[in-house]
Amino acid sequence: MSRPKIPPPLRPVGATTGCTRCGKPFVVATKGQRLCHAPCSKRGGVRKDGLSATERGYGVEHQRARAAARAAWRDGDPCARCGGPMRFGDDVDLDHNDDRSGYLGLSHAAYNRAHTSTPRVREQHSKVCDCCGCTYMARYLTQRFCSNACRLARRSS
Repeated sequence: MSRPKIPPPLRPVGATTGCTRCGKPFVVATKGQRLCHAPCSKRGGVRKDGLSATERGYGVEHQRARAAARAAWRDGDPCARCGGPMRFGDDVDLDHNDDRSGYLGLSHAAYNRAHTSTPRVREQHSKVCDCCGCTYMARYLTQRFCSNACRLARRSS
């Protein structure tokens, strides 16, 4: 049988305590407050890379361009990534070019956020199979066999 969760003690207004996210001390402004003010209390919290919106390419210019694009958006306009219709109420973003030199236009947020501007290309290395001796292109530095068949054959012997 599991124990019931005990809620953390309420922090009284005016008390100084530490932020549960960043650990910095702050003065409690509302009953039960656990996070300090910006950026911890903002949606998403503190970014791990520590970069600001401007440093990531989402500064004032981007915000103005996004506002202009959304003002010109009509229900059913095609997504810049998938070509499907974008409906009012859909979550949309202003999508950058792959080289981030400009904008593609509005796209579904899911497609924009799933597509990275830096493609993840695996480096392949030419290696010799430990089992059959053939030359193959390894996908990983630690790869020793050209196929599962060779790997399993070597394991059983």
